[in-house]
Amino acid sequence: MGEGVARRIERLRRSELMCWVAVTPGGYVVGFADGGPIRAPLQGYDYELYAIYLLKGWQGCGMGLALVRALWDSVCQEGGPPYDATPP
Repeated sequence: MGEGVARRIERLRRSELMCWVAVTPGGYVVGFADGGPIRAPLQGYDYELYAIYLLKGWQGCGMGLALVRALWDSVCQEGGPPYDATPP
């Protein structure tokens, strides 16, 4: 692993960013979803989905929903959302 990659990984470990990566059984990355604390104040919201990407061949098969659900679970483990929000 290059030094730049190692630094980026360490920066991600220290941040509040939550990131889930979709990987095939063969080890190929086919997508990711990330999110974290809301960046611009918006009453009633504490977290947001920053980005979700999937390779075209993996769209429409439930992988995106699985990524969003994994991110949702991470948010709930961090103590949010505090209200009657419904999971995806």
